[in-house]
Amino acid sequence: MNIFKIIFLASVISFSSLSFSAGENKIYSSSFLQGSVKAFYINFTIRVKDTDNGPGGQELYGKIEIKEINGQEVNLQVWRRTTSNPTGSTLNLKVEPSHPFMTSDSRDSYITLSGEIWDNDLAGQQDDRLCNLKEDVRLYQSQVGERIRNVFEKGLGHCDYLEITKFELAK
Repeated sequence: MNIFKIIFLASVISFSSLSFSAGENKIYSSSFLQGSVKAFYINFTIRVKDTDNGPGGQELYGKIEIKEINGQEVNLQVWRRTTSNPTGSTLNLKVEPSHPFMTSDSRDSYITLSGEIWDNDLAGQQDDRLCNLKEDVRLYQSQVGERIRNVFEKGLGHCDYLEITKFELAK
């Protein structure tokens, strides 16, 4: 009797993961059956403008999350600094997580980001919010090396661009 249960469950799983298009006479299967869950390394750099009017750059803090990968909500924090632990003086915020991210493979994989970046000013001066990241902007694997400017919310304007430096399958 166990063999019949196994065959029944296997056929239910198989057929529930397949869909048939009568107009095209094709059968499509889900990525689960295709085994297309992959690990990606994703790195990017955010270029900020120098609002301190001095040499060296900005002392950055804030938080950045990957909200979505290929349509899957993930909410993964990839960078965080506090006011008491900002970056050294820089105009290039490099986000380079050491671990890969798991997701389904796609022809042109993408992520969406959220977060905010601040400049830590000297004692007695108010810190500057440099930019907020738009949550609905898709950053595609095919955009590696491009300077992407529409990823920041309008109004603040102190972040110049985001450049994806790495978006590749883990080996």
